[in-house]
Amino acid sequence: MGFFGRLFRKAQRSGLPDETSPLWAQGELPPGLLDEWRWLVSDRFLPAWCTACGDLFLQKSDGAVYLLDSATGSLLAVAKSADALDEAARDHFDDWWKPSLHEAAQRRTRPLNVGECYGWITPPRLGGRASADNLEPITLVEHFGRLGRAFCR
Repeated sequence: MGFFGRLFRKAQRSGLPDETSPLWAQGELPPGLLDEWRWLVSDRFLPAWCTACGDLFLQKSDGAVYLLDSATGSLLAVAKSADALDEAARDHFDDWWKPSLHEAAQRRTRPLNVGECYGWITPPRLGGRASADNLEPITLVEHFGRLGRAFCR
């Protein structure tokens, strides 16, 4: 079993992986994160973990892995399974985890607290800049609620 397969299994049991990497939003995922996104994702999608820059990995009931992109409000199929995500992540790590954007946001604002991510003040798809100047620490609940409502319009 690969790295992401282990993380997804752990996430399914406890919310988020117990990783110390700043690329993960830390803590358990709160309930209701997808409530404002039901126009895009059905209840067959379960949140697995959130990146520090506010994107959310989801696993569908068939095992497929998707990425809810908070900059665009889109759902991207990224792997056929959590184990297959290992290979895909090698090619897409910078795009999916945005380490340089995360580091810039942390320098500009502050480190994240448990249950937070760096969220878009104005998402790029809605006219905001894709830069650290347009990110702020925000609770996961507020981040996904606000963006789900904004993109639904």
